[in-house]
Amino acid sequence: MSLRYKVVLLVALAAALWIVGQWAIVQASPFPMGWTGYAPLQVTAGIGLHPWVQALIWLALIGVWTLAALLLLRESKVEAKREG
Repeated sequence: MSLRYKVVLLVALAAALWIVGQWAIVQASPFPMGWTGYAPLQVTAGIGLHPWVQALIWLALIGVWTLAALLLLRESKVEAKREG
């Protein structure tokens, strides 16, 4: 697989992990978020995930992406033998 395809896969993985992270944080919110006819619905302070838990979720997802990048972009043994 060429480097271009690997980079495209990593960008797609980053987008998918971002969506998963956003979904996980929104699902932990006990109140709906959105817009009503008169005002936006907002989660009040102290409800939902603590900021440090949100940070841990994002750090875990970043770790997954980093591991995937390292595995995908590492030099294969065949390429290493060619460079010799």
